[in-house]
Amino acid sequence: MSKKIAAGCALLLGLTLTACSSQPNSQPDTAAPLSAVEPQRESNTQNVSEPGPGTQPVEPADRVGDEVVVERWIPFEEPRALGVLKQPEDLEAFRDAFRTADRLSGELEVSSPDYRVRFPLDGEVKELYAWIDYENGPGMLMETSDMSTGYTVNAESNRALREKIGGIVYDSEQAEQNGDIVSSLRGTVANLDTWQDFVQHIETGQPDSVQRVGYTIEGDPIFDNLNYDGKEIRYVHDNSLDAYGRPDKQIDTCERIAVEPLPQKRGGPGKLYRLDGCASTGGGQSEYFWFPVPDSALK
Repeated sequence: MSKKIAAGCALLLGLTLTACSSQPNSQPDTAAPLSAVEPQRESNTQNVSEPGPGTQPVEPADRVGDEVVVERWIPFEEPRALGVLKQPEDLEAFRDAFRTADRLSGELEVSSPDYRVRFPLDGEVKELYAWIDYENGPGMLMETSDMSTGYTVNAESNRALREKIGGIVYDSEQAEQNGDIVSSLRGTVANLDTWQDFVQHIETGQPDSVQRVGYTIEGDPIFDNLNYDGKEIRYVHDNSLDAYGRPDKQIDTCERIAVEPLPQKRGGPGKLYRLDGCASTGGGQSEYFWFPVPDSALK
């Protein structure tokens, strides 16, 4: 169930949201569609004012040039770097989205954001949470320093932000440099020792988190984030940057990592890691996490 971000008025849990104050950027009062603040993935709800430990600090203003720094927001842990947009038209798209957005003041019931972005605007560095709609509807922005106020981004601006973020290249080389566990279509696994350490930490009850990245045939990244808090594994599957798939995020809570033999037809011999004891399947295995490690990857 969503946790609420307190402010002066209530979010209407219907088809529309009426803002207490809607004068954000010189725009008249409007009613924003519910999808703008409540994306259709209810399991992904979290109070964005409570980021996990290790959340990255805001970059000093003198370290943010005419560019947009984009990070993936991961529930239960720190944001993860995605990339930097440096073209003037990229920066202008984010500035325009914020300037033309409709301000929403109220008790905003929102899911976890998709991204955290930083860019210069009018002599200061704006740091915003961003919700991107993938069904051609409106999106939403919220200043990280003011959780009581959101900004509804119109459909046109939302589409522009989605295209700009979707154009960021997060290839296997960058992922490996960032310490991600990287699976290739050839059956190789980079930073496999990071995964092995994670599994061992779960066995010894030591909190840890990892990011695994696989790639589609077209080269788009698919992210799996696992966070172990000493008791359970919180899991996020994110294929929102797959240009040829249906963008989606799935969140689950699981009890353990199960290991079974990797079938030969799946690249074996080797090991197949699955998440087990998951809430989404009534205590069964996750439908989304499937991590094959052929014996050849160990050499």
